Amino acid sequence: MLGAGELGLPVLRNLARLAKRTPGSTISVLLRDSTINTQVPEKKVEIDELRGLGIQMVAADLVNDSIDQLAEVFARFDTVIGCAGMVAGRETPEPLICKAWGRQPPSIAPNFQAPGVRWQKKNGRE
Repeated sequence: MLGAGELGLPVLRNLARLAKRTPGSTISVLLRDSTINTQVPEKKVEIDELRGLGIQMVAADLVNDSIDQLAEVFARFDTVIGCAGMVAGRETPEPLICKAWGRQPPSIAPNFQAPGVRWQKKNGRE
């Protein structure tokens, strides 16, 4: 998952609930290192909640990291859900992910705020 703000946090909560019903599934969220290690009380509560839900934190920065750095991060995942909101720009996540992967990823849900959201299928499954 890209982002855990106003849009991403509720999506992560629901994904964590669904993951409990699917043995072996894991959820990770890409956040800036400064967010993961924040001392801001309100944000720390949210990060602690995500950890309590079993969500893994992945440190990276969609805006400042290079495509090569992001490609290394994205290579570990089969599905990417874009909930970065306006931080990365409205149309940024899908093209950025494709460029970092060097191809269309196996499964991607572009930024939920973008018009024309669609799921890409992996091996014919949604």
